[in-house]
Amino acid sequence: MQEPSLLVTGGAILVLGWLILYPLFWLFYGSFAYGDQGLGEVIEQLRALRGLQRALYDTALLIVGTLPLAFAFALPLAWITARTDTPLRALPGPRTPWSTFIRGEASFLSWVSTSAPTCSSSSRR
Repeated sequence: MQEPSLLVTGGAILVLGWLILYPLFWLFYGSFAYGDQGLGEVIEQLRALRGLQRALYDTALLIVGTLPLAFAFALPLAWITARTDTPLRALPGPRTPWSTFIRGEASFLSWVSTSAPTCSSSSRR
């Protein structure tokens, strides 16, 4: 017999997965089953969008550039906080809501640059 906490965790993961994936399935299915166009036509329209490949390239470049940099900063700081007895160790705790605000601010700025194409960095190239 497995440990009860593993069974509860596994059950919670299954229920959560079902609650997320089941509505997404019906949303995806309903988008194409009841619409005027099938999946093939939608993919062709997406491929015909001007600048889509450039936007996907810029997004991939941003991910490849920021992810290692974020790990390079976060990993030593997390290790120092968790493994050493540094002064002001509890200080990052109250500041964690800032990460939520900064993510929202970055998202807002990206939407602004998307809606104003003359101001975005990709339009200057």
